[in-house]
Amino acid sequence: MGVRVRRLASLVVASTLTLCAGAHAAARPALFHAGAAVRSIDPPVPVYSGGFSLSPPIKRLHDPLEVRAFYVSNGRTALAFVTIDAQGYFSGYEEGPDLGALADRIDAARAASAAGGVHMSRADVIVQATHTHAGPTLEGIWGPVPLRYLKLVHHQVVSAARAAAATA
Repeated sequence: MGVRVRRLASLVVASTLTLCAGAHAAARPALFHAGAAVRSIDPPVPVYSGGFSLSPPIKRLHDPLEVRAFYVSNGRTALAFVTIDAQGYFSGYEEGPDLGALADRIDAARAASAAGGVHMSRADVIVQATHTHAGPTLEGIWGPVPLRYLKLVHHQVVSAARAAAATA
């Protein structure tokens, strides 16, 4: 390799390294805001556990039952993930226009949007259950679910999503 080719190769390598270093230094790291919250859903009334056939309703708790929410946003888009300690929570679960999977997601999105300052829709909220068979059924498959308990779960899903966004 001639001197001229070596110099040209060295110049190309040096220029590339300089450009890469400059581009890397100029790039700003992504900034995310995250928050979390926990709310109690200990039943104030007897509820049925999921998956144990015709067992009597739960009247005492061994461990607390909770709703846990996690919120993350980049300032333009936000997502909330909510987990309920319950036997199941399915997209088809609806107990009327203001209770159930859809109502929970709509109201949680509205509350988190207000608290976090980033517009969210129901598509930005995922609600799921831990699917513990020691937890209450929300669908009524294993026994009737008191309306009072369904309202408590709904309220706490919304409250946890709001609080998680507010702490982000």
